[in-house]
Order: sequence, then C-alpha cells, then structure tokens
Amino acid sequence: MKHLAGFIVTWALVVRMPINGEPADAAIGIYDTKSECIQARGSQKVNGECYEVDSIIHRNNV
Repeated sequence: MKHLAGFIVTWALVVRMPINGEPADAAIGIYDTKSECIQARGSQKVNGECYEVDSIIHRNNV
C-alpha cells in the first residue's frame, strides 16, 4: 500500500454491469497496488478498469 498525505492508496477493479436494467459500476476486488489490480483483471478475464479507491468513493454522481 502506498501512503499519500496520510491516506492509504488502494486500487479497485471495477466492472460495468446491468442492475435492474440500468448500467451500474461494481467493484469486484480491492488491491494494494495498481499492478496487482491489472494482474487480477487479466487472470479473471474481466473487462474492467482499475481505479484508485479514493477517486471512486468521492466521485460526484451527477
């Protein structure tokens, strides 16, 4: 884990899937590094993206 200004930086593997007929993002894993996240994406063969957890928790939903 990387510490940045007192925060722990972790990475989420996020996929988009339909929930009740509407597209929604779902985190399917949390990893200590971006490299681990990308590796998991490949080994799980999912079409997802790796994002810093802090950036998706505090994202404004407009």
